[in-house]
Amino acid sequence: MKFLTAFLLLLCLAPISHAQTNVGGAYFSNQTWTLAGSPYMITSDVQIAPAATLTIQPGVAISFNGGSEILIKGGIQALGTLGNEISIDGTGAQNVIHFLDANMSMSLMEYCNIAGGVKGIWMDGQATQTGTFRHLQLDNSIIQQTSTGGTMKLMNSLFDTMEIMNGKNADLIRRPTIGELRFYSGSVDALQKKQREGK
Repeated sequence: MKFLTAFLLLLCLAPISHAQTNVGGAYFSNQTWTLAGSPYMITSDVQIAPAATLTIQPGVAISFNGGSEILIKGGIQALGTLGNEISIDGTGAQNVIHFLDANMSMSLMEYCNIAGGVKGIWMDGQATQTGTFRHLQLDNSIIQQTSTGGTMKLMNSLFDTMEIMNGKNADLIRRPTIGELRFYSGSVDALQKKQREGK
């Protein structure tokens, strides 16, 4: 009886491990990635259709297998919290979060740590409206806009060893709204020049 009691006590105290959730493919309805399903492995491109939203809960961890991406044509609500951030390891990914022809007003990212990937956030195609990005930490990555419209509103974020760049347009980030950003070891000369010129 004592042996059984000790065994049950050890079983209760043992750490609970979560099985990995593999994701990939096109989604035409709203999706939620939960902490219970974490970690999530992107095994092929995840495509969120124009009418759909991907919601990511606080504390979720995401990684990539190969050159896949999270392609957002609809919206993303990645809502981490202070002390319970969303962790995105973009190692091996070409694009981590890729907005294509998206209505950016459907997207909000808060308290997300994105590391690696050639492009951490890429806004492309014919984007519209404004997406809000607050309390982000991007390491060793790039934010790029090659879209003909749309805006990224970046606030209270930290960028380390990364670049903010623009492909087609003359401005760095189209109609940028920048506030409370900290840069370390990044290529930010163009941004600083824009700020000096009041653009």
